[in-house]
Amino acid sequence: MQRSEAIEIQAPIDKVWSVAANQFDEIGVWASMVSHSKALPLDGASPASELGYAGRVCATKQGETVEKIVAFDANSHTFTYEITGDAMPGFVKRATNTWQVTPIDGARSQLTMTVNMETGGFVGALMSPMMAMGMGKVLRTNLEEIKHFIETGQQHARKKKA
Repeated sequence: MQRSEAIEIQAPIDKVWSVAANQFDEIGVWASMVSHSKALPLDGASPASELGYAGRVCATKQGETVEKIVAFDANSHTFTYEITGDAMPGFVKRATNTWQVTPIDGARSQLTMTVNMETGGFVGALMSPMMAMGMGKVLRTNLEEIKHFIETGQQHARKKKA
């Protein structure tokens, strides 16, 4: 199952990349679904070693996720991370999320998030359509909140409420 969502952000590509990639471990600052986050320490070679960490650990209402960066390309403004942890349903065999920032013009950028999930078993087959709908909502919520944070420097109302 794959689900992709995108949003236009009123900011140049370098500003969007800075928050999305260079501050990847700080998602807890702006995302309402994450109560707090911290950097995942480097454990040897990492595609994102230039960041000084291997990914992030996020605390959510569903539990903890570990989001390890598995591909990182600052030149093309794209990275992918693999999601594991107790917040992931047992029927999900593998889940990744790819973020890509593309310039629209000098003052606007597009941020695209693409989730890929491999499910297994009978339950996985049954749950895939609902997971796709749920992932669409998660992606849209995160995109709205990061857009607001980048454009205003302030947390979205949902994050303040959370």
